[in-house]
Amino acid sequence: DALIIDEEPNEAFVYPNQELSDMATSVAQAMANGATVDQLREALRGSPHPATERVIREMSSEWARGRQMKASDDFVYAKEVGRYCMLQGGRANPKAWSLALECRNFQDGLCREILFQERMFVMSRPRVFRKYHRILGLSGSIGSEAERTFLKQTYRASFFEVPPFLKTCKGSPFHEAV
Repeated sequence: DALIIDEEPNEAFVYPNQELSDMATSVAQAMANGATVDQLREALRGSPHPATERVIREMSSEWARGRQMKASDDFVYAKEVGRYCMLQGGRANPKAWSLALECRNFQDGLCREILFQERMFVMSRPRVFRKYHRILGLSGSIGSEAERTFLKQTYRASFFEVPPFLKTCKGSPFHEAV
């Protein structure tokens, strides 16, 4: 779980998505061969994946941004990883990820695949949550006692245990009557 409460993230909470990475790599290969956005849309029109249009849009935008990145200002070549790395605080950070830099590495032949990562966190602010009448959600982890107390006081959140699915199925050897 990646939930940040009342603070700016000091690291991007992004997770690799192999399916979208494969799609982004195909888009990058086509763009390297001069394909336009319209040609990409046409080529991937039959794709059943719901994120196809988003991947094309983001890749097109970040491909152009990657081209505009300046060596020594935005990135440096890091010999130990064999590719460009983001500059943060004047130092190469091989853990920092940027789709634009992925594109730049691809454009300059330093990688053959695009690592496409998705943001998968929720940044919560009490004032945003207070705009809603009710928010429902389930989680496999409910946090520590301090986190539950904070959420209860700040958002008036309620916590309860949901039994495992098989314990609710009649006829299952795991069923427990309540």
